[in-house]
Amino acid sequence: MNRSELHNALVAAGWSEDALKLGEMTGFRCEYCGKDFFHSVDDYYSFEVEHIIPRGKTEEKLENLTAVCSTCNFLKRRWDPRDVAGDTATREELISAAQRHIKEQRRQKEEKVARERNLVKLYLAAID
Repeated sequence: MNRSELHNALVAAGWSEDALKLGEMTGFRCEYCGKDFFHSVDDYYSFEVEHIIPRGKTEEKLENLTAVCSTCNFLKRRWDPRDVAGDTATREELISAAQRHIKEQRRQKEEKVARERNLVKLYLAAID
């Protein structure tokens, strides 16, 4: 199959033009954490289109969109990377700022999950 036929096959499989462009731009990996969307069914279904600068705070352009996993999208939420990178930051600088923010959010959530995991173990042991 040539590139055009492959493109058409992916569109026929349900990929929107924008999602396909973003997937191509990011190598079909989360631009924030690097998760490979074709590694597993769970990873495939975690693919989301995300606004680098939150929706409503800038023009709607493809350059403001990226492919991310649902976890990174949740951890970033409506955080604006311009708060750290500045109003004149490049797309790469905005992505880098978002990656740092998400890394810190992930660290905090991992601590929370570890605390709650221990509480749940104690809770389940107390039921018996």
